[in-house]
Amino acid sequence: MRGSCPQPSWVINMSSKNASFKTLLEDVKVGFKFALKNFISFFLGMIGVLILTGVLMGIIAAISVGIFFALAGNLSGVINWMIQIGSQVNNATGMIVVGAMVFLILPIVLPLFIAGGAIFGLGREVIESEGTTAEGVFAWYKSKFLTLAAGGTLGFLIVAGPPITLMVIMGSMSGGIIFDGPMVVFSTISAIWILISSGMLSMMFPAIIDGQSSIEAVKTSVRYSIRYFDRVFSTWLAFVVIDLVLLVPMLILNPMFLPMGYGIPFVAYAVLLGVAIVFVVFPAATITLNRVYLILSGDEVPAEAANDEHLEIVGGV
Repeated sequence: MRGSCPQPSWVINMSSKNASFKTLLEDVKVGFKFALKNFISFFLGMIGVLILTGVLMGIIAAISVGIFFALAGNLSGVINWMIQIGSQVNNATGMIVVGAMVFLILPIVLPLFIAGGAIFGLGREVIESEGTTAEGVFAWYKSKFLTLAAGGTLGFLIVAGPPITLMVIMGSMSGGIIFDGPMVVFSTISAIWILISSGMLSMMFPAIIDGQSSIEAVKTSVRYSIRYFDRVFSTWLAFVVIDLVLLVPMLILNPMFLPMGYGIPFVAYAVLLGVAIVFVVFPAATITLNRVYLILSGDEVPAEAANDEHLEIVGGV
């Protein structure tokens, strides 16, 4: 942690706060190197935390359904309510209800935010000690549970709130239907907002792992994204581009555009893509973003993290 050890001789020169193509390549290289080196630790840790997350989501969903049934009275009341909602989807009232329901699912998906933040804890351990353990994710999950939950909630509201609000407003003005020109406008504005806002919050989880409160972490992330705009956004966009490049074969192998019988390659690649993104790209992103955060905050980052050529697939288990 910050200030926990004397300044060693291998601290990276803080001029690396300035962005350059070479710096970006080094950041991404470090992320993937150490994600592969600690693959088993990340894999086992993420499997465990995903199981825990699934259980928590199931419990929250069950409680939500119970409350829903209690308010509706019985099954027939629930069915009638759903029918009424379905009949109103194409009017202004329906758009408002649909928008409100999106926010109502927040408690159910909240464990996912906590799980993602806990993985950032593993990324921090990798940067500080060049290794981690599968059990470490549960320590971060437990110690930062409430802060990660609050941070995830704030992040969701900041990123998803404006597009949902815009959808409700535009839908209300057009009788509940958004199509043609308005749909293009809505999609464009929403995509730009999601990309920019998520980039501005890319330092939030590293800041929470560093000991900041959720509100402080959001402020820090936004401040860094403005002060070091090129450094933060180039790193964030690099991983967005990597994900998009990996998705291109999905379009090429899409059975809709290929003769009958070509569904197997599509499914096979989809499975491999899911594994690669969840267990390699995402861990690499957590390592890289933690590294950038530590550099921007003035913390010490081992030069070995940029120069280690000895890759191991196990690492810390």
